[in-house]
Parts: sequence; structure tokens; C-alpha cells
Amino acid sequence: MTFQAIQKTDSYQKIEDQGKSYFEFPTGLSGNQNHFKILSTFQQKPGYYVHENQIEEWKFTRFIEKDAEIKLHGPYVEALTLEKTMDFPFGEALPYLQKLMTALITLQENHHIFFDFQTDLILFPKKGGVLFLPVEIIKHIHGSKVGGHRIQTYASINHRNLDADLKSSFSFAALLYKSITGIFPFSSESEADIQTKIDLDYAIPPELLVPEIKSAISQDLLSLLLLPHAASFSKCQKWFKEWSESGFFKELSSEEKQAKLAATKKKITALHKKYQRQLFWKKHKRLMAFLAIGASLSVGIFYFVFSTVTKPRLTHGFAPWRVVETFYQSVNTMDFQAMEDSTLGEAGKVDIGETAHMHILYRVRQAYNPTSVLMIADQWEKEGKPELSPGQGLYGISNFKREAEPTQSEPYFIVSYERWRPEQTQKDSSANPTLTNRVLHITDKVYLTQDNEDWVISKIERVVD
Repeated sequence: MTFQAIQKTDSYQKIEDQGKSYFEFPTGLSGNQNHFKILSTFQQKPGYYVHENQIEEWKFTRFIEKDAEIKLHGPYVEALTLEKTMDFPFGEALPYLQKLMTALITLQENHHIFFDFQTDLILFPKKGGVLFLPVEIIKHIHGSKVGGHRIQTYASINHRNLDADLKSSFSFAALLYKSITGIFPFSSESEADIQTKIDLDYAIPPELLVPEIKSAISQDLLSLLLLPHAASFSKCQKWFKEWSESGFFKELSSEEKQAKLAATKKKITALHKKYQRQLFWKKHKRLMAFLAIGASLSVGIFYFVFSTVTKPRLTHGFAPWRVVETFYQSVNTMDFQAMEDSTLGEAGKVDIGETAHMHILYRVRQAYNPTSVLMIADQWEKEGKPELSPGQGLYGISNFKREAEPTQSEPYFIVSYERWRPEQTQKDSSANPTLTNRVLHITDKVYLTQDNEDWVISKIERVVD
């Protein structure tokens, strides 16, 4: 059903009715019977008041029509919204983010399912704790928040392709980024543009906007946003605790600060140009598909085009381990440009070529047939290894682990993982060919060096069990 949005108030207010105080929340929904019927269906769905490691249910008590709009009423709570705290200076906003993290940990420990964040629906009561308004109701009304308000409170902090704790890790990182830099990591006046930037990993490293932030924190915070499938909530929780204890910023001399700021414009311009190239290829996907069909040589042609993308590297400024993570995680996303940017010379060329081949054969084919014949092995295992559809294959890397760090005597990372490949075992004219899913157990020694101040993989020594 499509709801009609009317003029709304962005914040809740306190009202008095027959000697009682109520929290009044504007829904943006016109007062007709269909809207009342849908909302009343979810009236008993609770929100949660989390405080001192305890969880209490909180429910809206009634719906009324007022000023041609449906209003939600619940027990009054004197509080600040998370939306409001996002406008505070970082030193004032940090305690609220710490309260939010504590509440999320409590919800996780009590087996509550994580949900989308919306900053005007998360409250910090004056008496302490955090109040999350009822999620089931909010799911049916947040779409009525149109334009800039929905972008600021919802679209800028949620990843549409993540589930459960990965979603909360991404959203919390986006909130922390906003508190530190003053802007959201994926910013635009259009919700569609925001989602495109999220899909293409276009976010400016925090240290380019705030020179005083510690470089390691800037890199790790960015990884929570750009590598969300590898960023569990437990990792986000651990890092945030460490950062809060050690401090987010370092002192810079005026000369150091000016030098960083002087380099910022050039780096941001380079990032923007890279995003524009990615956007071009995304918009012309169907043309690429047309050109790719019909000749196996197309794989080599397209791989050559993509692998000659000019600098700066996607991995510019990455720490060594993050370069390694990017290389292997990009197998699952079929992002061979990121793999190319992570390596130097002949290192990883077999893996890059195979990933490019899979991209052409399967990803581009989706331009004509959106039903994918591939399932990413890591996601398949996380979902409990469900039965595959006829003709569906497993692809990618699963159970990726860092086994050892570089030392003076052994200057390399050791990583282990399982590599899945679908192989067609029966050639026929059916739409669903017979596939066998082959898995290899692999251990790699990964050597890195620096090239133009960027860490890159210079050699991979592989052992296949």
C-alpha cells in the first residue's frame, strides 16, 4: 500500500490529555481507515528501553488523528533523539554513542535481532539508558519520511544489502564517522545517489577531512564502511572500546596540519574521478554485456580495459593487512579492479584473471537474466548451507583466516581459506546445466612491499591441500 505523506514535524513532542502526559510522534500518514487498520495491527509490538543491562518493553498506547495526520501516543519520556546528538561537537556526542553501543551489546547478549537505525526513533532518556521505538511499527511508516529528513535520519546510515549484526556495525560506523567529520560518509541530496555510493564504496577517508584523527583509526573506521561483510558487530564493538580508551586524535603542529590539508584537495579529487569512472561502467553495464557475448576473447579484452585503470589505487593509504583483506574479499564481490590495485607485477594474476572471467560470464549476464546461477560460498555457509537450486553453483572464498603476522625472519602474512568454484559437468541445452561445486583448501604466504607509498602484494606462495 502507498501511504500519502503530508506535512510533518521532524521531532516528537509532549502533550497533556486528561491529566496524563504522552509522547506524541508524527507519522506523516493521512488519517484514513486503511492507515489506522495497518498501524493497529502492530500496536502490541514493543520497542525496548535498555538501561543498566536490563531490557524493558515500551509500547505505543494509542493512535489518534490530529491536524489531518495520524499521531502515535505512548508513555512520556523526556529525552534527546539520536538525530539531535548528531549535531553536537564530537566531545559532546561521544558519550551518547557510548550509551548506544552499550545498549546494542545488551540487546545482542539477550538474543534480540538487530534492526535498521533511524536517528529520530532512537532516544536517550534524561533518566539514563536508550529507548528504541517499536521497530515493527516504524518499518511501516519510515517510508513516509520524504526528502532531506529521510536522507538524514535513515538513508545515510543503513546498508540495504546487509543483515543482522553486519547492518548494525555499518550503521554505527556511519554515525561515528558523522560525529567525527561533521558529514555522513555517503552524502547526497538523493537517496538513490547515496545507495550508489554505498554500492561503489565511495567514501572519503576521515583523516582527509579531520587531519588530527589517528591514521589507524581512520583506516579501520573506513573498513567498517567499505568492507562491511568482514566487519562483524563484535569487531566494531572491540575497536570502538579501544578508540574511546586511547583517544581518537593526535596532536599536530601547525606545519603538519597545513601539509595534510594541502594534500587533501588533490586526494579527494582523485577519489572523485575514480568514482566517476566506476559510475560510468555501472551505467553502461548492458552495453558491456552486449559486447562481451559471443567471443571468449572478450574476457581478455575486458580484463585488459579494467586492469589499466589509472591511479590512484583503490587501496591508497591502506595498512598492509587491510590490503591483504581487500584482495581476498574482492574475490567474493568479483571486484577484480580492487584486486589489481592490491598487487604489483605478476602477484595474484591467476586469481585476478579468474575473477575477471567469472565477472564477465556471470555478473554481466545478469543484465539480461537477473536470476543468478551463483551463490557466494561464505554467505551460503553463514545461512546454514541451504539446499541449492538446480543449476546453482558455489563461488568464492569462505573461512578466511589470518594464521600468522610478518616477523623479521618470516616477512609475510600467512592466510588460510577455502576456495569454491562451480564446474559444469554436463553440457546440454537446458537452462540449468549440471554443476559440481569444487572446493580447495588453500594456505598462502603473502609478501608485501611499498610502491609509490602504497602497500601492495608483491608475491603469493600457495599451498593447496
